[in-house]
Amino acid sequence: MSDAARAEKTRPPFSAVRIDDDIFAAMRRENLARWPTGAEVDIDEAVAYHRAMPAHKNLSAVMRKADSEGRCLTQPRGGFGTLELQLELMRQLDRDGMADVVPTTTDSYTRNEQWEKARTGIEESEKAGRSMLNGFPMVNYGPGVARKLIDSIDKPTIVLSGTSMPKLTCEVGFAAGFTGYLGSGLAYTTSYTKNLSIEDGIRNYQYLDRLAALYQERGVTLHRRQPGFLTGTNIPPCIAIITCIVDALLAAGQG
Repeated sequence: MSDAARAEKTRPPFSAVRIDDDIFAAMRRENLARWPTGAEVDIDEAVAYHRAMPAHKNLSAVMRKADSEGRCLTQPRGGFGTLELQLELMRQLDRDGMADVVPTTTDSYTRNEQWEKARTGIEESEKAGRSMLNGFPMVNYGPGVARKLIDSIDKPTIVLSGTSMPKLTCEVGFAAGFTGYLGSGLAYTTSYTKNLSIEDGIRNYQYLDRLAALYQERGVTLHRRQPGFLTGTNIPPCIAIITCIVDALLAAGQG
């Protein structure tokens, strides 16, 4: 059976209904096999790591606490092309920048699932001694290495990946210990790409939200942030509002 045929076999009907457990398990196997670091993802180990994490490093808990207290939180953006540079950035944002939430922005190759090019970008960054990528190539490094970012700081972390294709990045990010992920199917597909259908973009984020629900079922609450409609132009408020509502309902539908 061809890869395309296998993918179609595990592809559920397009709807807002929660993806069946067995189908989602098959989708995960197929997804994790797309790049070598996917083999490092172990959800049981990741759940144990998350459950041992102090509450002040869990973004969902921190957001709820801030909301109950009527406080705003500061969250910058930033990402570099090597582990060493990203470690330095996150430590500085945590300790010197006094950020409440520490980000990891992924690079453009990672956002477009061009991991071979991201690997070249890592090599060029190491040779140049500076970042030649516009973000952190999380999938290339894998969850084991990316966890060093989480362990190096004392704040909650969020993955910022402006993409319509988050499936492998979310697996690696959550397994590494990130407790937040920004993005949604309708908003990010219409905002970031002309080369993917809205249906496929929504499906990709249904995968992400079904994965977040899988962690939730195991006692780990992750923060899922809806970005809103990023057109870069003025639009009628009703369009921006309905986009947020639809994306939120689609996410809730996955659990």
